[in-house]
Amino acid sequence: MSGFKRRVVERKGMKKQKEFEDKLLVENLEDLAEGEGEVEGVEDFLDEE
Repeated sequence: MSGFKRRVVERKGMKKQKEFEDKLLVENLEDLAEGEGEVEGVEDFLDEE
């Protein structure tokens, strides 16, 4: 595999990983909006204000 092709494949992999992470984040936010799940650190942040 040439160096160029390897970089292209790595970039595709990183893009897929980012899409996956974004999807997880959206699902977590949707759960929070429905009152399910929890985000660590939110209570600490609110206590400081």
